[in-house]
Amino acid sequence: MVEAARKYKRMVQVGTQNRSSPNVVEGMRKLKEGVIGKLYMARGMTYKMRGNLGKHRPQPAPKGLDWDAWVGPAQMVEFSNFNHHRWYWISNFASGDVANQSVHDVDKIRWGLGLDTHPTTVMSLGGRYVPAEDDDADTPNTQAFLCRWATITPWSHSSSATGTPTARPRCATSIRSWRRTSALGRSSSAARLHDLPRLQQLLHLHGPKNEPGPFKTAGPGIDWRNESIPHFRNWLGAIRSRKHEDLSADVEQGHLSCAVCHLAKISCKLGRSVHLDPKTERFVNDPRPTSSSIASTASPTWCPTRCERRHQM
Repeated sequence: MVEAARKYKRMVQVGTQNRSSPNVVEGMRKLKEGVIGKLYMARGMTYKMRGNLGKHRPQPAPKGLDWDAWVGPAQMVEFSNFNHHRWYWISNFASGDVANQSVHDVDKIRWGLGLDTHPTTVMSLGGRYVPAEDDDADTPNTQAFLCRWATITPWSHSSSATGTPTARPRCATSIRSWRRTSALGRSSSAARLHDLPRLQQLLHLHGPKNEPGPFKTAGPGIDWRNESIPHFRNWLGAIRSRKHEDLSADVEQGHLSCAVCHLAKISCKLGRSVHLDPKTERFVNDPRPTSSSIASTASPTWCPTRCERRHQM
């Protein structure tokens, strides 16, 4: 996608809308100015209420749906409402919540720590637990992973989609220095430095004297339905300027953040750490030579052929 965007001079913005949030941008700027000191690690946390996702019950595809085209380069499977509507939690089509939700925290961590390459090592554990232990999804609803870059010590992320009826979905990213921690909320409505006082179990996020840090919101009336407006404005501005450098979340940044999630998925599935050469995007010291690259295993002609055809239309 990066190569296609550059070749055809298209402005491709990915959906990590925190990069266009004025408050999160300000928080990142303060981090880079040294407000909490020298950065050395980060942690992300995601909790979502997914519940039991149901069962795969095959049936004929509805009229008007080209199921072959919908499945695309993935392994062909029978149509069902489960496969059609729950595809994000089926490994044949996607990577589950680690790439659905956690990618936003991964992107903020990369952004805050200035990580513009792939990690060298990723290790992950996870599984599918209550209340979804008997549904037909096969991606973890509880997962944790650690990453290491060549230039920085490891950072970690935990993701859970097991929610309870009384639990509120939460997302947070903390970036640490030796003395302080910066915590940035996922929503564009807020950015918080030094502490998250509402999460009583995370009091260690206060400063060295246990004092709360500054907190800023976008004001009353801001919610998830309009928090992405700055992101769309940024995209339209880049379309007008014809400069991909003007994009807040260019497709290359999306690739780097998504690759972390795919590596976590691969590590969890294999049950061991994976080691990567960031330049070649190939696994190193891997006992399974067939798993040599994080590139797609789809036919090399399927997607490019369709992309070329659509570009010519």
